[in-house]
Amino acid sequence: MTDNIKFKYDAVQGVFEYEGSHELLESTLSTLKDSVSPSLTAPHLTSSPTIEHASSQKVEDLTKNEEPPKKPKPKKKNTGGKPKFNADLDLLKLGDFYDNLVLKNNSEYIVAFLVFLTEDLKLEEVFSDDVFTCFDNLKAKLKTPGVKKALDNAKNLNHFIDYDRGYKNIRLTTKGSNFYHHDIIKRKET
Repeated sequence: MTDNIKFKYDAVQGVFEYEGSHELLESTLSTLKDSVSPSLTAPHLTSSPTIEHASSQKVEDLTKNEEPPKKPKPKKKNTGGKPKFNADLDLLKLGDFYDNLVLKNNSEYIVAFLVFLTEDLKLEEVFSDDVFTCFDNLKAKLKTPGVKKALDNAKNLNHFIDYDRGYKNIRLTTKGSNFYHHDIIKRKET
């Protein structure tokens, strides 16, 4: 009875399996060794493979104890984080501005806040922190919503506003400006 050799080699999932005589295995390995350039082999892959003599044994995976290479975790996209209170905003006149308007939903509040922040306070860029601060400043008069959700609704459902990634540079669209100047203003007169 001849010795039957089973051989399995996994060069990081390259897997080379062989079963046969010892002489044929040695010639195959030397051919394989000659075809692989030493400069291309990684240091941890240059150890000699294990040969097992077996007639009916299962071949063990030589890399069973090695952990597969970990993929780097993708970086989280900057979505602006949770809005924070902006203590530098001068919102002294916001209460009077709000009292003169008849607003029905959060999208309309955001439109009014943007008009107040850009026209009255002359801010060139408005951030989610600024909108959150306006909602928070009037918390006795209205309940503060999830500001990001309210901004998303004002942008995607009503198309009143637009903003850059991360809820930055929030601005009125033409539709939002027209809505404020023609609909909201007319409501307060009646």
